[in-house]
Formats: sequence, structure tokens, C-alpha cells
Amino acid sequence: MQKFEEAISVLLLTQPFFGTLLMKMEHVEDCTLDPPTACVNRRQLRYHPDFFESLTVDEAVFVVAHEVMHQAWQHLDRLHYYLRAGVGPDGKPLDAKLYNKAMDYPINHALVVSKVGAPPDSKKFQICLDPVNYPETMTPEEVYCLLRKAPKNQNKGQQALDQHDADAHADDADAITPADILQAAQQHKMIRGEYPAGIERLLGIVKKPEVSPWRRLRNFVTTNMPGHDTTTWRKLQRRQIVRGIGMPGRVSQGAGRIGIVGDTSGSISKDMLDLFAGHMASIMADANPVDIMIYWTDAKVQRVDRARTPSELRQLMSKSVPGGGGTDMPEGVRAAEKDKCNAIVVLTDGYTPFCPSKVPLLWAITDHTIQSPHGITIHI
Repeated sequence: MQKFEEAISVLLLTQPFFGTLLMKMEHVEDCTLDPPTACVNRRQLRYHPDFFESLTVDEAVFVVAHEVMHQAWQHLDRLHYYLRAGVGPDGKPLDAKLYNKAMDYPINHALVVSKVGAPPDSKKFQICLDPVNYPETMTPEEVYCLLRKAPKNQNKGQQALDQHDADAHADDADAITPADILQAAQQHKMIRGEYPAGIERLLGIVKKPEVSPWRRLRNFVTTNMPGHDTTTWRKLQRRQIVRGIGMPGRVSQGAGRIGIVGDTSGSISKDMLDLFAGHMASIMADANPVDIMIYWTDAKVQRVDRARTPSELRQLMSKSVPGGGGTDMPEGVRAAEKDKCNAIVVLTDGYTPFCPSKVPLLWAITDHTIQSPHGITIHI
């Protein structure tokens, strides 16, 4: 335990940002960790004492700071989202081990830039560190998508420095929050006269969080499905149970129909279709609709498909579709209205006439310079 405690002391004395957040976490010695490194969840930092005793003090400082950065950059929330959906940022089944590496690359480079401790000697542990391909300015999602396409021999041998338990303490009132992160940064500035090195960009993200277009898509669909907010006393709220309070929980009753209007004018690539299908399939599990209707549209509706399960949707979206003519997405919108869809999502490049709708309407547009005058627009 000596090296771990020394690392904590160093961060408390020299890095108030890390020290403040560390004091909000529970430190747990765990000899069962395999491999014997460290593991972080929303409230705890678990560590294997043998691993820390093999490190120098500077290396131990680096590893502990690495765990705090997972909390500061709210990586556990991101990981929890993808694990629950079963779909990664690229719209394909999630590779959890690869996403763990994707979280580590930007963190490790950020700590090197900020000169917090020293990376473990590569003879002891070859961490994920590649400033050229995966610098600290990238998000885990960007790194993950690049790692998927990277040659197998690139960064061979590099491994995730730690483990991440995204489910533990997910509803815990004592879990670290964005408010705690801002408070830690302010405490650092009061003591040192400036914000911690390399944290300025993080603070901007925390103060003005960037809402993922896929999360906006998920919220749009789930909130417009009948029965999405139904409550039942058979499923109590876990957050309230731990406080000794019994309150009904939310359940999905499985109702409504989602309409997808797909642009078949030739501008939507297969990769984009796969990505869109992956996220829509995970949303199906949340909204639990009766079915999804897909209206393949160029100048008119060329074909209508129906999917009742996430796997059916992925299969349909991956098939070739008729089209290639002009672009008139309102044709598909009107067809979806006629079929009494409860929510309509249009996937298009944006080079189309737009139209209002009497039902909730969202435009998922690939050209980020185009905004629909009707409904909600997200850029993907």
C-alpha cells in the first residue's frame, strides 16, 4: 500500500484538482483484480497493491491520476451508455475491450502533456499512448472508430492501463458529478492561481456539454412513443429504495410506430446506413415500438419495409434499395403520416424540399450546413 499512499500524497500536495476529486472517492485494496492493475467506478478507486509496489512513485502518481481522469472526463457515463445499447460509436456491436483502449489513449497523452507523474516503463506495462494518431484532443468515440480501421500491427502490445466498472454505483447519490469536477478545478485555481494544465478544454465541455446527435435521436424517439413514461409499483426506483423511500419506476409498455424516411438519391453511404441502423436498433430496445416502417424515397417512395426487432432493422438497412433519382423527402413523410406513425425520422443529405408534419418530425442530415425549417434537426 505504500506506493499507492505516496501517490495520493503527491497529488494532494502538488495537484489540487486531482487531490480534491481523489478525496471524494473511496480507495479500496483489491487483490482479485485480473490483470493486477486498477479499476475505477463512479465512486471507488480499486487497486492491486502488488502492481503499485512494482512502480516508482512517479509512475504510481500517473496511474492514480489516470483513474481520476476517467471520472473527470465522465468516461463511465459514456461506457455505460454503449454497454447498455450493445452498439459502439460506429453503429456496430460494441467491442468493450477496444473502447477501454479508446478511453485510455487521450487520457495518457493529456497526463504526459500536463506533466503529471510519469508513464510506467514499457518493460513493466505498455500503455496506450500514441500522440501522433490519438492525441489528447480526441474523444474516445473518435479514437474507437479509428482503432476499428487501424492495421492490426499498429500499436501492437499496447494495452488498457486499468479496468472500468460502469454499472457499479450508477445510481449512487455519492457518485462524482460535473459539479464536483468544476469545484475541484476552482479549488486548484484558488491554490495555484490558474487552472490545472491541460484541463481548460475539459472545463469547457463540462460547463457546456456537447449533446451527442445520437442521444438527441434517442430522446426524440423515446419521448414521442405512447406509454414511454408509464410507471408501475411492481418496479420501484432503485435511487429511492436505498434512501428508504418506495416510489414507482418507469416501464415501457411497447406502443406506437416509428417511421424512417430514407434518402435513396445516392448520397447516403452504406457506412452511414449501418451507423444509423445500429443506433436506431438500440433505440428500439428502449422505446419498444410495435414496429418500424422504412420508406425508401428519392423523388417518390420506392419501397416500404417493416421491422419488428432490432436485428430485422439492421438487416433491412444493410440491403440495397431502389432509387437514384431526384430527392423529395416530403413524399416519404406523407406516407409515414398516412400509416399513422407516432414519430418520423428522415435520414437525408439535406438537398431536398422540407415540410412540416402533424406528428413529431426529426431530420437527421449529413450536410452540417443545412438546417430544416420544420421539426428538429440533428447533424450526423
